[in-house]
Order: sequence, then structure tokens, then C-alpha cells
Amino acid sequence: MAKYRIAVVGPGYIGIEHMKAIFDNPRAELRTIGGKDRKKLEKLRFEQFACEHITTNYEEIIEDKEVDIVYLCTPNRLHADEAVAALAAGKHVFCEKPMATTLEDCQRNEEIDPVGRHVVIGRGGRVHKPAMPGRGRIENNGAVGERAGHLASLQVADLHRGRRDGRIAGPGVANDFEVGGLPTADRLVDDGRQIRRVVDGAGRQGGRLERRLAVIGRFIHGA
Repeated sequence: MAKYRIAVVGPGYIGIEHMKAIFDNPRAELRTIGGKDRKKLEKLRFEQFACEHITTNYEEIIEDKEVDIVYLCTPNRLHADEAVAALAAGKHVFCEKPMATTLEDCQRNEEIDPVGRHVVIGRGGRVHKPAMPGRGRIENNGAVGERAGHLASLQVADLHRGRRDGRIAGPGVANDFEVGGLPTADRLVDDGRQIRRVVDGAGRQGGRLERRLAVIGRFIHGA
């Protein structure tokens, strides 16, 4: 059975989670780990994820003919440039959310159309979160009445630099909430209808990207 040879770029929390999944998949092989800190890469390869290569040079990854798929687990503002470069080099791309931080950069991804190459944006949690079957059990037991609304709170106590630094992180926690928390709230409360507007929210402090964010949303049915 053929294996897909994968390079994971960005060995932070989510990159490590993807590497665990790669090692658990019999059709996948971790070929390369890419990042900025070579000592960290060496430690990961020696202690957790044996692979053929580590590199601090992204160009080496996309030029490597033995790499089939590039996983982008890097700060948000880097996604578009890295995805476009990998596609142009003939690689499949798995990109963590978001695809980009501007509409123009999303369109750049769509304009690249190498034959037989694919882009996947990581957002499986919207469907597979443990809360979804939990919601069904509660409703079936008659434990709650009509759904009325949702107070959603996303708290991140210790953001790594890539998500604190607005030059590379994009919207930071606010973005995670928009593409993660709110769609999940829609499904929990109103089975996929769109939220109508944000009533109130707080998060940014002292000009830095927020570490914590709380939002009250009003759903389309009025809750």
C-alpha cells in the first residue's frame, strides 16, 4: 500500500497533534519537520517523531521531490504565501484554519490550479466536536426546552508568540472564535443557521492581540 510522504511546517501545539495523527495512519509517513528553531526540531525528531529530515528552510521542503503533501501549521498571516508556493511546486496542501487573513489572499489560493493537486483547510472540529452527540442525548432525554441562545467564551491563557504577534498572527483569538466557536455554537443552538450579529464582545487589551475573548451572539431566530 502506497504511503503519502508528508512535511509538517510549524511544530507548535497543532503541528504536534498532526504529527501524532500521521504516525497513527498506516498510509502516511512523516518525511520532514520544518520550523524556525533548529534545536526544537532536533529535539522533536530525537524524542518524539523520527523522520528523515528537519529544516528551517521552507524552500527545501517544497523543492523536495519526495514530499507529497505539505501541512501548514504556521501563523495565520503566513498561510497564503506558503500554500501558493507549495501548490506551484506541485504539492498537495493541508492548511490549518484560516486559509488566509484577507479575501484577496484566499483568491490567490483559488487561482493556483496545478493539475491533480488539492488544498484542504482544517476545520473538522465543526462536525466532530464531542458537544454534538452530547446535544442529541440532552434533547432526546427532554432535559432542555426550546433553544434560546448561546453565550460563547473562548479562553486561551498562554498564547505562543506566533498568535500574540499581530504581524504574523492575523486576528488572533478573535479569528479562532469566528471560524471555530461561532460555527459550533450555530450547530449546537440552531442546527447550522447563521448567526445574525454580535451583540457584544471584548478581548483586545493594550493594543496587543487578545489572550481571552468572550462574545454574546444573537442568532437568526432572535435568540
